[in-house]
Order: sequence, then C-alpha cells, then structure tokens
Amino acid sequence: VTALAAALAIPDALRDPAAWSMDRPALPIDRVVTLMERLAEALEDPRFGERLAASLPRGVYGVVELAARAAPSLGAAAERLVRYQRLINDAVVYGIERRGDTIELVHHVPGRPDAVGRHANLFTVSLLARLFRELGGDAMRPAAIELAHREPAPLSALAERLDVPRVRHGAGRNALVYPAAAMERPVQAADPALLAVLDDYATLLLPEEAPAPGWSGRARAWLRGALAGGAPSLADTARQLGTTARNLQRQLASEGTSHSELLEGLREAEARRLLADTELSLGEVTFLLGYSHPRALVRAFGRWTGESPQRWRSALRV
Repeated sequence: VTALAAALAIPDALRDPAAWSMDRPALPIDRVVTLMERLAEALEDPRFGERLAASLPRGVYGVVELAARAAPSLGAAAERLVRYQRLINDAVVYGIERRGDTIELVHHVPGRPDAVGRHANLFTVSLLARLFRELGGDAMRPAAIELAHREPAPLSALAERLDVPRVRHGAGRNALVYPAAAMERPVQAADPALLAVLDDYATLLLPEEAPAPGWSGRARAWLRGALAGGAPSLADTARQLGTTARNLQRQLASEGTSHSELLEGLREAEARRLLADTELSLGEVTFLLGYSHPRALVRAFGRWTGESPQRWRSALRV
C-alpha cells in the first residue's frame, strides 16, 4: 500500500492496513491474494500487479536485492535470489531449472496451483523481468513467461506489455525463461567487494529456526533483514506485519518492549557478532546496521560496552 501511495492515487481509506482487518502479526498467502485483489478493485486497475512492479524503488528488498545487483553475472544474481529468498518470504519457493538450452527462474507456492494469485503473480514476473533488464541491459528479455493462474486477459496483449514472445498461463507456477547463455552475461554494476560483505551478512541472517512467537518475535525477525542501508521506522515495521503503527506499539508494550528497544537490542547483538565473527570494516558494519555514519555506531557501541568498536574487537583477539 505504501509503495503504491507514492506513485498511484490510492484512496486514503485504503492506506491503512486495518482496512482489511489484518490483525495478525504476519500475512499468510491467502491474505496477500485478498489484499492484491481488493486494491486492484478499489483502483479499478486490471493491471495492478504490473504497475506496482514498475513503481517500486530500487533497493526495497534489502540485502537480497542488493546481493543480486552486486553479483558478477546474471546467473550469479539468480542464485542469490534463490539462496536468500527466505529472508523475504519463506512461504514461497524460488528455483533455477535448466531445460536444454534454456534456464528457468521458477517461483511457486507448495500446495497452491495458482501460486499467489493473478495480481501478485503478474507483480512477481514483472518485477523479476525488470530486475534482469536493469542488471543485464535493455536487451535482456525473457524468451517466455509462465503464469501459475488462468489469465482472463488476451495473452497476446499481455505478451506485448511484458515484451516477451510467448506467455503461457495455468502453469501451476510462475517462471521466466531465458537462453542459458544469457546467464553468463556480466552484471553492469557488479561490485565484488560489496557482494562479499552482503553474502556474509545474508548468510548470518538466514533463519535456523522459526521466529519467536508473538509480535516482538515477528518484528525482530523482519527488522533483522531490513537494517542494511537504513533503520526501519515503527510505521515501516507495522506495514510489514500487516497492522497499524498504533496497534503494533500497543502490542509490543503488552509484551514488555517497544520498537526502539527491539531495534536497539538487535543492533547491539548484530554489532557484537559482526565485529567478533567477521573481518568487516567499521564502515561496512555501519552500513549493515543501518547507521548513517560510523560515528553513530561508535556512539551507540560506547553506550552498550563502554568501549569503541575497534578496542572491543582488538581485546577479543589478544
């Protein structure tokens, strides 16, 4: 809703996630499908998913997207999307399949032949196609696209809009099909040094077990993956959890904590772990914890430990 509000004329009543009675700490797939359908209806926009994909700013998917953009080749970028997908949504599954001289980047939901529904399916394939164009150049177009759902619109018109030769619907999964040779194409803005940092951090973030129960556990799990590049606000976190800032604040208070305490505690734990277990520079740790400048990290670390990050790290290695 927030992403669209910046680009589309969404009615004020629809900007509040409570309009869909989303009072649970996480959105299951059924709720995502309903949300997309309701927004499309409210906006009278049958191309809602495609327009949403075109309107999102770069970097909205955090460390997962940044790792793909920093990868050396399109194949390596696809591998990062598959490897780190759980940081975005562990209800959906990504995969890479080779069939003859083609590579298929596949997206599906186990047990759901329509995957995430028409609008979210179109959003997914449109966003992935856009990402690969940005990584590999304007000439990087899929040879074909598969959609999990049955598409009511003429497929010829859809193929023209998505700029692909062929679209197949009712496939039970979403897929972008590329020539296998295209996966060797270098990424235009590849950054090996940044990729090494992002790979290390994304690996640390990958969950080994389910998040702790309750609103605080859900909030902490999302915050962990969203820190890099800037700390999320209370409103940001509330939107991700499908509720309002006021309700999230109230729920966290009932569990004896607050958004700022969760953020501070997570930053402290991550700072200690990154300084102890990696060789990342102070600037790199600053970025991954969402601080705007190393001085901010130094001040925060002083509050937590009474020492500077450099002195604390050195003492561990004596």
